[in-house]
Amino acid sequence: MNTRPLNIVKSISVLVILVWFGYAWIIPLIYSDSTGLTPGTYGDMFGGLNTMFSGLAFVGIIATIYMQNEEMNHSRKNTEYNRVLDIIYKQIERVEKSVNEFEVSDGTTKHKGFSAFIYLENLHMPDPVERFGGLTEQEAHDFGKAICNKKLEILWPYRKSFEILSVTIFNSTKIVNSILERSDLSEKDINDLKELFIANFGIYVILPISTYVSTIKDAIKYYGGNDYLHKYNRLELTRTARALEPFLNLHRSTIPKDIIDRYKRK
Repeated sequence: MNTRPLNIVKSISVLVILVWFGYAWIIPLIYSDSTGLTPGTYGDMFGGLNTMFSGLAFVGIIATIYMQNEEMNHSRKNTEYNRVLDIIYKQIERVEKSVNEFEVSDGTTKHKGFSAFIYLENLHMPDPVERFGGLTEQEAHDFGKAICNKKLEILWPYRKSFEILSVTIFNSTKIVNSILERSDLSEKDINDLKELFIANFGIYVILPISTYVSTIKDAIKYYGGNDYLHKYNRLELTRTARALEPFLNLHRSTIPKDIIDRYKRK
């Protein structure tokens, strides 16, 4: 809260007290028989002092109103921050529940929760085509297609687990994006709360999701409407990738001020 008005009021109060004490000290020195002034005439000389005190009292009222308004704004922002924070924590709980229920199997052992994501991250994925230099455009395309095919074969057995997870992640990310962009919080608070939502899941959850989405996008790019993708159920792959992508976009980016302002004006 801005304390400047309060400091001004304190300074004025000290000044008034000094004037009052000074008045009591000066009067006996000035008022004497040698001046030829009557008490009534002498008292009229201090009418301006009364006006000054009235003005100071008015200033004090304005300062009080200003401070009360600042306090109300501060309280309103705290209420809004706590409201948004409560919603985000509820979405964190929803996603954490889905993450804990996420399950994959290597054929002999079932992995659940974070251990499932760690298992996926440790799968031996082929290196991206960008790591291999000296390829012609056609060679790079064919090599990239082969790498994508290998990734699809590795990740395909876990598609149902990703599909179930994607429903919760999509809904929660949509709610978090909406509540942040439409809130009256500052740009810094909005992006700090966004980071809070993402940071709760960690890199071991984000990386396998990122690998899955990028593999699906590569498959659509390389194979397009080719019959080869039919065996992988292209519609199912696309739906899952689109549901997971907003979560990754929220992780990668900062919500810019112009988007925040645009939503606030609606």
